Amino acid sequence: MKIVMTKTMAGVANREGTATMSYEVGQSYNMAAPWQEELAQVFVDNGWADVETKVVKPAETKKKAAPKKRTTKKKA
Repeated sequence: MKIVMTKTMAGVANREGTATMSYEVGQSYNMAAPWQEELAQVFVDNGWADVETKVVKPAETKKKAAPKKRTTKKKA
């Protein structure tokens, strides 16, 4: 589950619960492990995070065209 934090909160950083970290507001986190999903659900249930439902990525990026060179005619 991917979440986006709406409030900065402290939470566990490993499976054993022996380390903590700060989950920062506006940051996205991929909560894939079972212990992470439980933590993410707590954050969502308390309104501290939202589930990230869709990430829009551009299909392709266009390169800017190089500026055209001006040519001048020489007088004979």
